[in-house]
Amino acid sequence: MNKKLLLTTLICTSINFFSQAQVGVGTTTPNGALDVTSTTNGFVPPRVALTATNVGAPIVNPNGGGNPIAGTVVYNTATAGTSPNNVAPGLYYWNGTRWVAFAGSPGGLDWSLTGNTGTSIASNFLGTSDNVDFAIRTNNTERMRVLTTGRIAVNTTNVSQADNQFEVTSTIVGDDAITGNSVGTGGRGVQGNSTLDGTGVFGYNDGTGIGIVGTNVNTTTTAAIGVLGNLSTTTTTAPTSNLVAVQGQVSSISATAVNALNFGGGMGLYAQTTGPTPTTAGSNAAVYASLDQPTAGNQDVAAIIGSQSNINQGTGGYAGPLAASSNSSLGGVAGTLASKVINANTDSYLFGVIGDVLRDSSVGSSTIPDRTGGVMGYNGSNAWGVLGYRASNGNTYGGYFSTGGTAATQNGTGRVSSSTNENNGIGIGVNGSFMGGYVKGDQYGLMTKGDEFGMYVAGNTLTNKPIVQLTEGTSKRIATYATTSTSVDVTTRGKGKLNNGETFVAFDTNFSQTATISEDELNITITPMGATNGVYVSKITSTGFFVKENLNGKSNANFSWTAISTQKGYKNGVKISNEILANDYDKNMNEVMFNEADTKNEAKPIMFDGTKIKFERYNEPIENQKKSIPVNKRERVVLENEKPKQ
Repeated sequence: MNKKLLLTTLICTSINFFSQAQVGVGTTTPNGALDVTSTTNGFVPPRVALTATNVGAPIVNPNGGGNPIAGTVVYNTATAGTSPNNVAPGLYYWNGTRWVAFAGSPGGLDWSLTGNTGTSIASNFLGTSDNVDFAIRTNNTERMRVLTTGRIAVNTTNVSQADNQFEVTSTIVGDDAITGNSVGTGGRGVQGNSTLDGTGVFGYNDGTGIGIVGTNVNTTTTAAIGVLGNLSTTTTTAPTSNLVAVQGQVSSISATAVNALNFGGGMGLYAQTTGPTPTTAGSNAAVYASLDQPTAGNQDVAAIIGSQSNINQGTGGYAGPLAASSNSSLGGVAGTLASKVINANTDSYLFGVIGDVLRDSSVGSSTIPDRTGGVMGYNGSNAWGVLGYRASNGNTYGGYFSTGGTAATQNGTGRVSSSTNENNGIGIGVNGSFMGGYVKGDQYGLMTKGDEFGMYVAGNTLTNKPIVQLTEGTSKRIATYATTSTSVDVTTRGKGKLNNGETFVAFDTNFSQTATISEDELNITITPMGATNGVYVSKITSTGFFVKENLNGKSNANFSWTAISTQKGYKNGVKISNEILANDYDKNMNEVMFNEADTKNEAKPIMFDGTKIKFERYNEPIENQKKSIPVNKRERVVLENEKPKQ
């Protein structure tokens, strides 16, 4: 009986009850319904082993059983359950339907500093639930903002363009706004996807910098890329709008739309187009550059500029960088076309480089002006040539070539090819195999002009028409004709005078050196200019001939003479092949030089078989044709693997 009384006394001493139903533990003045006060001990709630956040047991309502009432607090000692209803040791309270952790994870309503578990993507999120932007700060400074529109701005409070979904601003001079790094096969440093007519990745620069830079510093592989533009389409019909893998666009003077640099052994810009066989006409291009400048004022523009500064030298061969040849040459722009045509006797119209000047169909009154051309080549020595040239007089040239210009070539007043200054310019050089060239015109064939000579032919000169010389007359020029002979003759003439019926006539030195001097080859005609008994050639020497009057006459008459002999080395004339002597040679050659605008007919082939000319097609050995380097840097399979990830 005394023990029970003592226990009751102790409890009443430690816990003070008040008429207002307030309970104080360690204090006589509780400040609430329950006030526990201690400087050395804490409050220990019931310790239980929960099984899941959505299971109330093992805690039950003491008034009738069932789930505990809302507000029940316990300390869970177990790690149990499966996400999103798992529990971990810590304080939990029952909210009427589930256990909620005091800490953020798992099962809590707040985000934990060490991360949350047991979350549901459908109901758990970081952000706002009203129409207010969401901001993230460091050092109490805003670093990123998610706008109520869903757009994201980094280092700024808003996007600069209304259609920017994601915008990063660099606030420190020289810093990169975005840098994407990828490690491993198949990764992307930066990937931008867009549907319809949008833009996957857009680079913008309003100063002197660069909108987008792609850099590859991998020196251990041949398959790395700085910037890759890949367009994959299965359409076989001509699109109604442009399909573009990479597009560069500028609207400022002295700006660059796409700038490709190469500091190693690769390529600054590599473009490849592959796709299905089109069923309707359309244009495909690995690289397409378009420049539209409707406002006058800027002349130094080009759709594509190729510039190279190289300490190395080409090794010859006149092959481009993609030709499978060790003898390659260097160039600012190289155009290489690898033919897949199997039958050589096919009109394929394949060209390494195409240059074309066209009228702009969007300008109804546009025309092709003078001094324009399809392709122009120019070097630093004022030697230049244009393919498809329209001259200042409106005449068009298939090829127009010029060298050795004066200051006129520098100030835009024109291009000139003549100069009295010291120079080494040659307008055009042609080096063929069995034939150097063929010039054909419907009215005029070829006109040449030169102060020293108009034309010099190093070889036999053949013509099927008389040779005509035009000499200025009183009212018009007079045509004179060159004599012809069945032998190769050298002619000289002069005047002499008999002295007591005889004399010696010396040949001109040039005649003696070029003509065959012999009685068998030499023909001499003497015409007296006065009364004589007649004259004759009494003797021929290597330097001249003796003239004597008939009947031992002693006259002193003047005379003229002409000597004709065979040119040295041409006793048997000039050897001309039977192919050229054939009556149909001119007809065949006329068909060789063919108007290629006629697509219904073909030119007559011509070849040299090593001994004679044949009007047959030459079956060139395939090993004689230069091959291109296999395009293995970006094979089709690789491009398929580099499609945008979904």
